[in-house]
Amino acid sequence: MKTLKYLFHPTTICRMQTYIFSSQRRYLATEKSAETASPGIGPLAPELQVNNLTGDHQNVIEIAFNRPERRNALGKQLLNELEATIDSIKDYQAVRCILFRSMVPNVFCS
Repeated sequence: MKTLKYLFHPTTICRMQTYIFSSQRRYLATEKSAETASPGIGPLAPELQVNNLTGDHQNVIEIAFNRPERRNALGKQLLNELEATIDSIKDYQAVRCILFRSMVPNVFCS
């Protein structure tokens, strides 16, 4: 497996020291087991994938768009599913952040 170099940039947000890391590709640890996944979070459709991150990124939810044939176009159905997903996440007080990403290479959305 190829190791990646991360560049850490110190920043100050709300009087707390925070580090933002970046590289060409980032891999965050995710947990998909039923033991750690919160029940009721996520859509039933494959266009959106919802993951709970683990480790240092615990309580961060990742929502990934996966519509390669439409280049992640934000249509009515996808927006309704996204709204339902965010509504289901709102009930969990432990969630610190929601990350949006694309599973389609070189495309976020169209």
